[in-house]
Amino acid sequence: MSQQLTRNHNAIEVLMAEDVGLVASEFLFFENRAFYPVGALLSSFVSQVWLGIGAKGNSTAGDLIFEMCQSADQPTGYYLYEIVIRTGKGASYGGWVFGSNFVISDRILSGHRIIETSFRGEPLEFGFAPDTGHYKLISGDLKGLSTGEIRELAKSCQRTSR
Repeated sequence: MSQQLTRNHNAIEVLMAEDVGLVASEFLFFENRAFYPVGALLSSFVSQVWLGIGAKGNSTAGDLIFEMCQSADQPTGYYLYEIVIRTGKGASYGGWVFGSNFVISDRILSGHRIIETSFRGEPLEFGFAPDTGHYKLISGDLKGLSTGEIRELAKSCQRTSR
């Protein structure tokens, strides 16, 4: 059964966990410069989800999705979601996805659930890439865009939130 995001955590509560705070510092920066201001991180919505295979084990912390701020001049329906993958051994940065209508499907790729979104009416799918340890775009006409080009679409979020 697919999962929708439920905004059930305050960002400050979640960031108090040392492992999550360290991972969050990774996505605050992109290409050696600030991408999000700290205020955007603190005002994000956080959902606890399960991206692994099968039912979540008791010894494993839930994975986290940070729905980052959307500024007035971003394209309508364009959100950035930052992913934190958690295990019994700690947390790691799981990459990011974009779009709207965020759904975690039951389909599995490389041991992780596929994430579905849409952008400008186009369905998009993101799958886990074991070589990088991050989610990446695997289906949709936008897959030819580089990470930098996609991030450029969201650049206004970091500039208007300061």
